[in-house]
Amino acid sequence: MQRLAERNNCFQQPNLGVVLEQHEQFSVNLRRKKRREQQMERRAKKDDLPASKISKVFRLTFPDLIRNLNDIHYSLETFKNILIGEYSSELKLEALRITRHFLTRGEAILDKAQIYAELGYIQSYIDLLNPHNPKEVQYEASWALCNLASCSHEIVEILISKGIIPACLGVINSESLDIIENAVWCLGNIAGDHKEYRVLMIKSYVFEFLVNLLKDMHEHPSPALNALLYALKNISRSIIHANIELVKKLLTLIKPLFQAASTREIEDLLTILYCITNGKEKWLQAIIDNGYGPIIIDSCDLPNQAASLLAYKALGNLLGGNVSQAEYVINLGAIEKIHKAVRSLDYHIRKEGFWALSNITAGSASQVKRIINSDLIDIAIRGLTENDEGIKYECGYVIANCFFRGEIEDIFELVNKGILLAFGQSIEINSDVKLIKLLLESAFQLLKLASDESRLEAMKLEFEKANLVDVIDGLSHHENKVIETIAKGLISEYFHEDDSDQIFLQDNFQSYEFS
Repeated sequence: MQRLAERNNCFQQPNLGVVLEQHEQFSVNLRRKKRREQQMERRAKKDDLPASKISKVFRLTFPDLIRNLNDIHYSLETFKNILIGEYSSELKLEALRITRHFLTRGEAILDKAQIYAELGYIQSYIDLLNPHNPKEVQYEASWALCNLASCSHEIVEILISKGIIPACLGVINSESLDIIENAVWCLGNIAGDHKEYRVLMIKSYVFEFLVNLLKDMHEHPSPALNALLYALKNISRSIIHANIELVKKLLTLIKPLFQAASTREIEDLLTILYCITNGKEKWLQAIIDNGYGPIIIDSCDLPNQAASLLAYKALGNLLGGNVSQAEYVINLGAIEKIHKAVRSLDYHIRKEGFWALSNITAGSASQVKRIINSDLIDIAIRGLTENDEGIKYECGYVIANCFFRGEIEDIFELVNKGILLAFGQSIEINSDVKLIKLLLESAFQLLKLASDESRLEAMKLEFEKANLVDVIDGLSHHENKVIETIAKGLISEYFHEDDSDQIFLQDNFQSYEFS
């Protein structure tokens, strides 16, 4: 279960179990979905083919074409006629090679890809990918298709409609490792384009096919491994649709690869792990059971910032599992890594550090106590008053989770650490409605706990000292109706002025002093 504090839609006394469940469904999934969308990737396979590589025979056969190579429309129409006309296989192969090169030469690859699509090249390339054609032809066609698949969603849609996926699968058993690499790379580009295609690959057994191909590469190492990891990484962004047993098989196969992987392969491997940690508890347990905890912890210290960031994301998600899973990762040294992250000069790593910390404070009371008794909570409190809204938002959840998961004395200790003053300052300089709502609900939870413990009057005094009552009162006219309702409810419930109530409280209040 992912564990974070709640967001209520209106001011009310919340049931802890209900609000935690509501928050699981909304906050965690929303923010993780956003992360996955930011990671879409397609890679073109570059090539620098000098003009001198055009053979003398080709130059003599098509002199007008050679003289007009800079006229893209004229050249491509002529090359297309060569590919479908009655010419020798050698001339057709050279025309195929040159058109493939044209696609990635210079800039504006997307504009050129659209011309290719309009002239019918996609169907021609897919037909040429047929295993019955010479290997040289399959190689050039697969390379061209790989680059077309890197261009745009519209081009990929055409590729899908023309049968690119079965065409690529048809040559993956080729004797040519170069053809295999191009075909797998092409599938990776398609998977990187859209969730719909990733799910299609998972449900049509393409994903399983590629996992089994990875197993074959364990037995027979291949230069196509880089392309295969790239494809598996992109498909993994929708891995929640896969069978858990296949995921476990993938985890078993990729673990040995960490030892000798290149920088790019490390990023791909960590992306796969991160995507798997977006799954349910049993997926997180598979990560743990396969011994990936120490790998993720160690990867947080990688000098490559992109790889380190992926490791921190995976770490935060592992800490968002159940209490025992979080405890396992904490015992591996997660808190030490979070210490390093929240002090990082890299904004994204620092933000992930606070995300991971918020998952710890959404755990057990003992885990909350560990954080409150460390300087991490002081760093989070200071983070509430920073100018950056992303950092403030994560720090807000660190604190809010303490209020809803911690023990009474630990929660009250936050008051001694200046949390109320930070609340007021954060609300005054912040315009994010979600964060203001989170802080108001946290204030309500604190007052409710104080009331239950007969410490309400002392707590109200702390609110006054921190000028938080005036801040909340100012929100009672907020343009957002939810904020307005919560603020008015807080003032009405705890800070209304009634002489009879004041007399009653003076006679019956059991004093409690905050330091």
